[in-house]
Amino acid sequence: MAFGDHQKPFKRTNHTTKPANREREKELTFGIQSVTEALRSGQEIDKIMVQREGSFPEIQQLAKERDIFVQRVPLQKLDQITRKNHQGAIAFMSAIRYVSLHNALTGVFEKGDTPLLLLLDRITDVRNFGAIARTAECMGVQALVVPVRGATTKWRAGDCLYRKSRKKSR
Repeated sequence: MAFGDHQKPFKRTNHTTKPANREREKELTFGIQSVTEALRSGQEIDKIMVQREGSFPEIQQLAKERDIFVQRVPLQKLDQITRKNHQGAIAFMSAIRYVSLHNALTGVFEKGDTPLLLLLDRITDVRNFGAIARTAECMGVQALVVPVRGATTKWRAGDCLYRKSRKKSR
């Protein structure tokens, strides 16, 4: 018997992304009524995708009032994101609750500290943002200030959830 004859033949397994998709779906709110209620309740929403062919006046109006980006996409794109009944509307919920820069500064001053803030703009690489956030924490930075749009959103996972993050309006 040659080496390997007793072993099962190599079987290529296709690991599906079901666990990742289930995790991702926890960060989603989908369905017209659910997205509308999320907007009304003031939940932190990164962006909203709606079906290109659909009409969603209430979602669009509420999103405009809260300065939330609404992207019109083909139905197939929405179906790729979730297989559940999305009714043509999906909201990507933020993993972090942002506070205004004014409130962040007030909190630092109330503690009697001198503020040390790090202002970031145009950081699009997740690894760069994570490295910057970790270094900033080690250096005693009390808040990261990021633009409302244009920065990466994937950095919000993991230990970054415990950092104080601030979103600056343009």
